[in-house]
Amino acid sequence: MSKILIVEDDLSIQALLHDFIQEAGHSVILASDGVEALAKYSEQSFDLMLLDIMFPKIDGFGVCEVIRQKSDVPIIMLTALDDEENQLKGLDLQADDYITKPFSMPVLLRKIAAVLRRSSKQNDIPQTMNYKDLTLDLEGYKVYTDVISTISPDDENYDFVTTTLSFSSQELYCEHMGEELTFSMPLSKQSMPCDYLDEDGETVYDFSCFVEADVAYFINAPELVTAAERDKALLTFKEEMQNYLNGLREEEIAGGDIKKMLIDKSTELANSLSTENMKLSPCEIYLIEINGGAEEVVQ
Repeated sequence: MSKILIVEDDLSIQALLHDFIQEAGHSVILASDGVEALAKYSEQSFDLMLLDIMFPKIDGFGVCEVIRQKSDVPIIMLTALDDEENQLKGLDLQADDYITKPFSMPVLLRKIAAVLRRSSKQNDIPQTMNYKDLTLDLEGYKVYTDVISTISPDDENYDFVTTTLSFSSQELYCEHMGEELTFSMPLSKQSMPCDYLDEDGETVYDFSCFVEADVAYFINAPELVTAAERDKALLTFKEEMQNYLNGLREEEIAGGDIKKMLIDKSTELANSLSTENMKLSPCEIYLIEINGGAEEVVQ
């Protein structure tokens, strides 16, 4: 059972989140603003935080920034601020996900499960690793070498090589060797906009399809895979899957076996994007939500 801190000032939404998340088997603690959230976080530990943004005194961005100075606890921002600038700000502050209101409770629960699953895998990774004469600090993104056994104090480069060498975390992949990792890949298609807006002033669509999926990958030769190569493969995978979903007709999505269609497409992409040093697997789909008019289908 995971312990989740919900930070939400709308009491009706707070109660809804409390009941659904507790019913899903989690322990729930509530806070109504940023000040109360930081106070409760300082008193006890949590496995995940659901964080609204618009609070007086300390907003959600401020709460996230303070917590990230001392903890990597998973944070999912849950807010009505749906513009790109605020989403980027939240992600730049190292929030693990950013969900806009109104939201689907089944989708939220799946996202909570996915973030907790990734956090659990990350916690199992050792904090240091030795490779030949190097010791890698995986948490601090630093590399240390036993210079005493490798270089003479008389060497002109002695002062340089004895200094701790710090590298970007984007270049350290040794901890990933042989381990299966996952990349979150949410997909969506919306069409047939209605001539009215929802209560938040957002466009309502007569048809929508939301997909929650992960793509698994593992790196065989970390020293041969750069961050750019890894990210390009994963982002291309996601972009091609989104393009495929966009290209399907509403009738195909609602009336066909959309899950099989997406898995078949992901299998094709995994085969084409995998290399000798980095292997991708077909995506794992754990939620498909289709809304067409008054009809709602959750797979």
